[in-house]
Amino acid sequence: YGDAGPFAATYARALDRFLAPEVSLRLTGSPETTAEFREAAFRLPAPLISIATQPSSENAAYVCCGTVCAAPVRDAAGIRDAYDSVARVTG
Repeated sequence: YGDAGPFAATYARALDRFLAPEVSLRLTGSPETTAEFREAAFRLPAPLISIATQPSSENAAYVCCGTVCAAPVRDAAGIRDAYDSVARVTG
């Protein structure tokens, strides 16, 4: 990175993203009924979180960090606790 000059910050961000485990949130339910889960996820200290919604009749959220996943969350208030539990293990 010493030779990167003005691109050193870009290199450092790319390296940080490469080395950090991916944080993902998988939602089941409709986009409308899972909106609160997404809002809670945007408040997590994980700016690069990946969020996907799978249509289902049951609303739930699955928070994963790398290959470690928390237990299913049934309400948006539990998103932060689920994130903290997997971040502690992987981090």
